[in-house]
Amino acid sequence: MPQCKDCQYQLGSLGSGINVEHLTLPVDGSGVPTIQVCPGDFLTKDTATAGVTKAGLVEDVAWNTDLDTTRGDAIAAFAGVAYGEVETDACIAGQEDTVPYVRPEPNLLFRRSYLLTDATGAETAATYQQGDLFTFSKDPSANALLAHKLTPTADVNLAVFKAVEDSGPDAKARVRVEFV
Repeated sequence: MPQCKDCQYQLGSLGSGINVEHLTLPVDGSGVPTIQVCPGDFLTKDTATAGVTKAGLVEDVAWNTDLDTTRGDAIAAFAGVAYGEVETDACIAGQEDTVPYVRPEPNLLFRRSYLLTDATGAETAATYQQGDLFTFSKDPSANALLAHKLTPTADVNLAVFKAVEDSGPDAKARVRVEFV
């Protein structure tokens, strides 16, 4: 099983009319997936091979100049949210060739809970209002993004999700979001 660290309390839900699609997994020469995917991970699409769209993770988007530019690159490549998990163990070679995901579309009613981070990527609690915007978090120990945590943003061009409810008066460590 993948070591999906943050799945227990994600509270994901699919509304009606949501199409779960699939991305092809990148594999090594033995047919073993080269990425591990957990439910709720932010997936990117790689179209380098003509006619094939392969899955990637937001954390694998190359750092480009600064945090906002890198987030912009990740948003441009963003395919959606993983709706299944993929193991990278050799025992499943040839068995898993796609990963299900939900494509970002406004008013989809796809909702999921994510841990919050501050601007440096450190986990934190915060207060927020319904409609507040969130984007991909920075890895606190590297110039990279995280595939499963969010940070608040005021920049509508960098927003990927919005809060579906108020936090209330107390700061919360998680935010329940939907696509912008």
